[in-house]
Amino acid sequence: MDRDVEELIQALIPKVTFPDKEKAEWLNEIIAQLWPSLNCYIIKYCRGKLQTKIKKKFESFRFEELDFGNQPPKIDGIKVYNKSISKDAIIIDFEVFYDGDCDINFSMSGTQIGRIKDFQMGVEIRVILKPILYKLPIVGGMQMFFLNIPDIHFELEGITSIPGFSYFARQKIEELINKKLVFPNKITKRFSKSVDAVELKSIEAEGILRVHVFEARDLEKKDVTGKSDPYAVLNVGAQEQKTKVINRELNPQWDHYCEFIILDPEVQQLHFKLFDQDELSEDDFLGRLVSRNF
Repeated sequence: MDRDVEELIQALIPKVTFPDKEKAEWLNEIIAQLWPSLNCYIIKYCRGKLQTKIKKKFESFRFEELDFGNQPPKIDGIKVYNKSISKDAIIIDFEVFYDGDCDINFSMSGTQIGRIKDFQMGVEIRVILKPILYKLPIVGGMQMFFLNIPDIHFELEGITSIPGFSYFARQKIEELINKKLVFPNKITKRFSKSVDAVELKSIEAEGILRVHVFEARDLEKKDVTGKSDPYAVLNVGAQEQKTKVINRELNPQWDHYCEFIILDPEVQQLHFKLFDQDELSEDDFLGRLVSRNF
């Protein structure tokens, strides 16, 4: 081999890095084949529980057409943790992204008023198989949850004339997902009757994150008075903390302390959002920050 080429290869080797997560195209093929059945289940859920919740605020609301398209969610990466992380469990993380060709139409008082399109969602799902048994079925049960609040984007058409509906629809979708699936909420399934339900639902926390929200400066003027009524909302997964509202202030000092349970400090995120409180309309967004690897 030419000496210059050999030296070049040696120089490049230390710079080669491998992704933390592996591809799993075989799993995507399984999901693609299951997608028609999963599509039907999601439609049934939307026409049932989701529609019922929306009707509590908008009584005449109804989903007219529901189709989540032919494009299934895709697993972009998968990681299985080694024994040193947990000796009595198998921990698997999945990076999932959905960019579907959905078509969702809905009505109020029998008149079609809106449509949801271009729905996208990115999320990291953790599956924990535990405890490991020395007899069939080998694995005693399963936990599944979202490590962080999913990143959701979608377009709403045709409902700008209904005050607050766009905000309400987004809020309800996020609320339903957070309440059911985002840590510390989770889905559990017991495979063996020898496993205690309390043991299966338990979570081994890594620690507690303590946050001090002291102040903000030079906030945007949102009110006609030239001021804002700011407050902060903090989330780690579905855990949420809020500061008090400080009226008519662009440089608020909250001096607020709060704590969050941390399962995995390398993966979980702290979401920090600022709002201006409004009495007669939805609160105005002032800004956001996402902190990782705390």
